Amino acid sequence: MLQVQLGKAIDLFAGWGVRQKELSRFLEAGVVKASLSGRGKGSLRLLDAHSVYDVYLAHPFNELGLSPRRLAKIDGNVSQHHSTGP
Repeated sequence: MLQVQLGKAIDLFAGWGVRQKELSRFLEAGVVKASLSGRGKGSLRLLDAHSVYDVYLAHPFNELGLSPRRLAKIDGNVSQHHSTGP
């Protein structure tokens, strides 16, 4: 399973045109979910392949004017639909 440190993924996202502030908004709204590794102040935030893909998909919609909160709601609805099946 792919897991990448959030700090290292920022460079990848910058190549896609995602600014660090935009990524922070995605994390705050729940569009992208990071897991924690370790405990305490020095804990690492890790992104899995699904979270990296979420950034890739959310960015163009955000550029078109959809807010991160709206994107999180859409993602939740789509995820729920795909987990329950047709």
